[in-house]
Amino acid sequence: MYLIQFLLFFFFLKPISTAIQRLPSISLNEQSPIGTSIYDLSRVYSSSSNLFKFSFLSDSSPHNSFFIIDSLTGRISIKRMIDREELCQTHICNCERCILTLEIIASSQTFDILSLDITIENINDNRPIFPVSTFQIRLSENTDIGHISSFPSATDLDYQDHIEYRIVPFDDINNDDDILQTFSIVNLHTENQLGLRLLKSLDREIRNIYKMKIIASDSQLTGQLLLDIQILDSNDNVPKFEHDQYHIKLRENTPIGTNILHIHAYDNDEGLNALINYTIITNNPLSSFPFEINITTGIIKLIQLLDYEQETNYRFNVRARDNGPDAINVYTQIQIDVLDVNDCPPDIDFILPDTDPTKIDPRKHIFYIEEEQPINKRLFHLSVNDKDSINDKIILKLLTYTNLFQLNEQYNDLYSLSIIGRLDREQQEQYRLTFEARDQG
Repeated sequence: MYLIQFLLFFFFLKPISTAIQRLPSISLNEQSPIGTSIYDLSRVYSSSSNLFKFSFLSDSSPHNSFFIIDSLTGRISIKRMIDREELCQTHICNCERCILTLEIIASSQTFDILSLDITIENINDNRPIFPVSTFQIRLSENTDIGHISSFPSATDLDYQDHIEYRIVPFDDINNDDDILQTFSIVNLHTENQLGLRLLKSLDREIRNIYKMKIIASDSQLTGQLLLDIQILDSNDNVPKFEHDQYHIKLRENTPIGTNILHIHAYDNDEGLNALINYTIITNNPLSSFPFEINITTGIIKLIQLLDYEQETNYRFNVRARDNGPDAINVYTQIQIDVLDVNDCPPDIDFILPDTDPTKIDPRKHIFYIEEEQPINKRLFHLSVNDKDSINDKIILKLLTYTNLFQLNEQYNDLYSLSIIGRLDREQQEQYRLTFEARDQG
């Protein structure tokens, strides 16, 4: 719950009428140059002889921060670089259809609110990226033909880009056909892994290492992973995880120190060969990573507070390795989705008429009007918003002087304040209005 008080004084203001108009939507490519003009609001009032002043409805809207509006001409231009992938990751827009909505005030003899939807179109500006630059696989020389080893796949931040993979010998000068005859890439139909299939028998005495590059291509841009295959003399049993993947959901207010997941790998060997150590594998700095794993038990614990507004999910690998000679690493994928909780209070913004600045003191929330105003006269607008994703609706209420003033909902959490009773300065010269915004969490 959020309370804010607004002090109202009497003064002389001219009457203001309000209209709400939705403008035809437009499309805009991400990464368009700064300064590009995208819309001219003067076209909306081309038939009017009045002079209009234009401004954004709310300075706190993240959508407005990417654009600038000329207050006199109504020309809207790009203020800073627009990255569709960043908008998606920070939940400023929907990943499938990214739309930024600008709400604009056009003031003259009328007080109009204009709404403009801008669809941000994706361009191929991100290359496929592997989570690590190099990866090592150890294979016993007695590994069966057809055996599949896993290694991390690439990701592409561009929405719905399809990635193709191919093997390229590490030495581009000397063509190594033996690599292409020994290994092939297999689609494991998982989100974070690819498979490397063994096509023929290995012999460590003939060759003990294979070096190759895995090229990921989205048809225009490429990324690469250096893959080393080490051939071992023998390894009777390999650790195996109970699950290839673990996926859990965790509330963002989970206390530090909570054991969130217990993963387990087993090895049919005995003694040190069956003693398994666990390690988290991630590109994130461990100092800022919110999880740690017990090296011997496989219990993953939360060590830093989570914040849904900062990070909505974590994906990383856990490596299991036994303590015997020529130990082989095996990996499992961990996905942790952070669940939003209602931890952010609603915000209230006052949208005051474009009038003489001496009649308004927004810092002290003071607004001067004249007495004997007509009934149902609209004074100003209020908008409410909430950073929490779980709150679809915010209720705004007037708690004081409800016999003289009334809140009316306009649309999309926009309200107007109107006079419904007689105001007489000789009876009372100021009113302290208290508003309450309450979310539904």
